[in-house]
Amino acid sequence: MSAFKRSIFILLLENPSVCLYGRTAGEFTQIASFTPDAAGQAELATWLQKNHRLPAVHLLVNLPETAEARDNIPHLRGGERRALLARKLQQQFGGNPFVMATSLGTETVGLRQEENLRLVALPQSVLQGWIAALRDTPIAGIYDVPQLIERLVRQQTCPSVCLILTLHQHALRQTLLFAGRVVFSRLLGRPPETGANWIAEETERLRAYAGRQHFIAADADLAVYLLTQNGLEKWQAAGFDPAVSSVPLLLQTLAQYPPRPQYAPAALRRNHLLPFRRRAAVGVGALILLAGVLWGSGHLADARKQHTRTALLRLDIEQMQNKYRTEASQLPALPTEFDADTARRLLAAYDRQLDAASPEEMLTDLQTLSIWLERHPDIRLEKLQWLAEGRTLMLEGTATPANFARFIRDLTQHDVAHDIQQTPDDDDSPFQLSIHYEGAT
Repeated sequence: MSAFKRSIFILLLENPSVCLYGRTAGEFTQIASFTPDAAGQAELATWLQKNHRLPAVHLLVNLPETAEARDNIPHLRGGERRALLARKLQQQFGGNPFVMATSLGTETVGLRQEENLRLVALPQSVLQGWIAALRDTPIAGIYDVPQLIERLVRQQTCPSVCLILTLHQHALRQTLLFAGRVVFSRLLGRPPETGANWIAEETERLRAYAGRQHFIAADADLAVYLLTQNGLEKWQAAGFDPAVSSVPLLLQTLAQYPPRPQYAPAALRRNHLLPFRRRAAVGVGALILLAGVLWGSGHLADARKQHTRTALLRLDIEQMQNKYRTEASQLPALPTEFDADTARRLLAAYDRQLDAASPEEMLTDLQTLSIWLERHPDIRLEKLQWLAEGRTLMLEGTATPANFARFIRDLTQHDVAHDIQQTPDDDDSPFQLSIHYEGAT
């Protein structure tokens, strides 16, 4: 199956042979040929068993048994239109599931608008036999040759009314188009020695039919094109080559631009979508796994960086703690209880030790606090706590709101970072304040 993953396979149903084509490297080649009967269907089933299983097959129908009709319906939309189309197709072709209704535009009938339809039904018995022969091979779609001709003409600059000739192995198909839509198509058996005169006679008959149907004027010329492997070419009897075949271009068109409407019921095409859904699920799963790996690797790198930063921070804390222990061992112990006078005496004792201390030591911060307290004698301390980490003093005491506000302004003017935990709201009310000496002036 690996050799067929990116290939396209088309089963062309024609008389007197049914051919299986496969495209590899952009070119279609004939893989197998079968007779158009029950023996050929059995031979196809045997071939599929012996060879690799195909991922999917397109069926292209080019048979004279195709039924065609014209009908009008009231101009409707939505569910009412779908219900009316189903009823019309049932009336015309019975229970045949391989049917299609194509709109040819609207026309005025009396005082109302009616939609003109082309109704087509493929031979049910023939299709069911070949579908049964395919067995477990998914059906990608069922199409007919006029659909592909209509798709090709839309890519060309052609007159509003034109006749397209397609040459097959033993048949000639005439397809009449009006405003880019197929209005009529028929398959004629080609004589063994096909000549330009015979094709010209059949073309004149179809021109007369188009005149009777008022597609063109009765005496008007009909533009005729021949579908070759290179595209549409103006029909010229003098340069006609009976060996030319229209099949390669039709196969390429079906592979590159499969028409959206088709004859295969939805239930028949359900299995065709399973391989695509499996591949899509595998692709989505792979993308999710890749995204998880990328996300996990990114977060793992962040976690490693965070772990490194934490280790460095712990080392800094340990060094600061050792430095604090060394310096604190040289200072007198703080009393458990003291008032403002005791704090000032203690700070004065610290001040006396500053002569032997460097400016970087923490005693500088205590000296600065003493100066600020001298400026604000109304600030009464009740608790003083020194936090070595971050050079922070925790102050608790009492003061009036006005005196506390002046003290805070003094800190702000000297660019001293501080946080206020509690502000006095009355005379001699408690306050809580944290002073940070990083960047103090």
